[in-house]
Parts: sequence; C-alpha cells; structure tokens
Amino acid sequence: MSFLKTAAGIVVVVSLVIFLLLGLSYALGRSAGSVLAQCPALDNPPPSTGTAIQLQSNKARPSLSVSLLDHASAMDDISFSPRETEAIPDQVRAYVVSYPRSGDTRSSSDIKVIALSAAGATTVQLRVCIKRGDVWEAGTYEGTVRVFGGGVKAFDYPLIISERWPWESAIALLLVALDAFLLIAIYSESLTFGTQHAKRVFPTVLGIVLATVAITPTFFGTYWNNATWGSNPGT
Repeated sequence: MSFLKTAAGIVVVVSLVIFLLLGLSYALGRSAGSVLAQCPALDNPPPSTGTAIQLQSNKARPSLSVSLLDHASAMDDISFSPRETEAIPDQVRAYVVSYPRSGDTRSSSDIKVIALSAAGATTVQLRVCIKRGDVWEAGTYEGTVRVFGGGVKAFDYPLIISERWPWESAIALLLVALDAFLLIAIYSESLTFGTQHAKRVFPTVLGIVLATVAITPTFFGTYWNNATWGSNPGT
C-alpha cells in the first residue's frame, strides 16, 4: 500500500507543478496592450445639413463579427460604401448603441468603436477595439453599432463577439479528470498492479499514458473548433 500512496503523492505533486505552469502561461501570455488606443474618442460632429448620405451593408460581411476567443484583446474593421457616389466628410462617427449581450448577460469587455472616412472619402471604415473583461466569460455576444454624423444618415450594424475560456483551462480540466481517475483507482486498488503484481506496473502505466494520448487530440480538436468553448461546460 505504501507504493500506491507514493504513486498518489507523485500524481498530486506533478499535477500541482503543471497547474502552476498553466497559471504562469496565462499570466505571461495575455496582454491587451494598447488596443483601445487604436479607437480614440472623437468630438461629436456638427448636426447634419442637406441630403443625408445613405450607407449600404457590406455584402461580404452581414455583421461585424469579431473572434475574441481566448485572447486578451482584439481589433477588427469593416467598410461601407454609400448607395450613391458621394464624398464622405471627415466628421463621420460611430457609437455602440446596444452593448453586446448573451441573452440577459452583458459583456464585461471594454469596447470602443471609431468610424473614419477612408479610401479617398469614398467609404466609411468602422473599427472596433475590444479589451477582454472576465476571463471566464464565454459565448456569443450580440450588439449594435451606429455610424452617424458627417452628413451620413444614421446607419446601424450588428456587432457579434465570440469568446471562449483560455486553452489553459482545457488542459487543467483534462488533468483534473485524469487525476481523479488515477487517485480513485490507486486507493481502491482497482488497477492491475499492487504489492503482489509488481511486474504489471509498466504495462498498466503504459496503458494509461496511451489512453491519455489517444483522447487528447479529440478533446483539443473540440476546443479549437468551438469559438465559444466554456459557454456550456456540459457539452
């Protein structure tokens, strides 16, 4: 039994070391940087006069969808052309009129938007800068951005943000499941080795390692292909 207790102790110590490394990986690998500085606040434009310029949707992108995923920040942009060939004044602006939500839950991310006259005043470029809030926030958050000012007729466009838990949490979850299995198996003496079966130690350990290696690609394949992993931990 002393051998089993030693094995259990090794499992716990190794797991704690891995958890520490995962924590350091997250702390050192996530930096929002100066992303919000890319969307500086601008003065309100003067009231529009004359005929308002009407923008049209971007046919290639029916919404401004940003994959924040497990990153600390993200930035993206989209362009809109006027329905008629007209010059876009510099006073065009943007505002988040409906902050992104997932159901009744408001996104904790810090979101800034800016609209600019671009491409020789022939289009409006809408840029969104996002700084992640709660690290455990996951799901699809939908809101609305409005482009206005500079003679442009108020134009609303969907903003969709996808978030998931950090990849370190996926490894930690897999590790916890493996630890629970090993510790229960060790203390219940349900493994094929013990004081009377020392020769079976290597085959048993090898079997556990191979099983872990076999399920890891499937587990992480699910993680990387799910932009909202963590929004429903039961799946």
